[in-house]
Amino acid sequence: MLFALIVLVILLASGVAVVRSMNTSLASAGNLAFKRDLINQGEQAIDAVLVKFSGSGALVTPAARNSNLKSANYSATALATNDRGVPTALLSNTAFNAVGTDANDIKDDTAKVTIRYVIDRLCSTAASPGTLGAAGCVFPRRSMTCGAAAVRR
Repeated sequence: MLFALIVLVILLASGVAVVRSMNTSLASAGNLAFKRDLINQGEQAIDAVLVKFSGSGALVTPAARNSNLKSANYSATALATNDRGVPTALLSNTAFNAVGTDANDIKDDTAKVTIRYVIDRLCSTAASPGTLGAAGCVFPRRSMTCGAAAVRR
């Protein structure tokens, strides 16, 4: 009888451990799904930005990119960032209003998600990158290695 009681207590303890483990796993899976959904939602901002640089977009010409354009959420200079690399303009409405306009926000009322973006050029001052040169702007390398092939620009 004592032996059966000890086995019952051990089974009860292991059952509690399994339930706690499942709750942790479900919470982790939920967090991963939430993060993945936000990444997918964020891709809408990439589409909005690409439109600004193509066709009749506001930033098609090099001259348009030489100065700040608040209506396109565009900064001709590199924006300040926090320790994670997120532009501080995205962290407060006051800082954002100095760089962009909330009319460009992408809102999904069903998912209750608002996507806000900024575009910053990696130059020290607002001018033509050709004038600033390599010391004033970050330029892409001429060739990039992708697997076994090299991509040339």
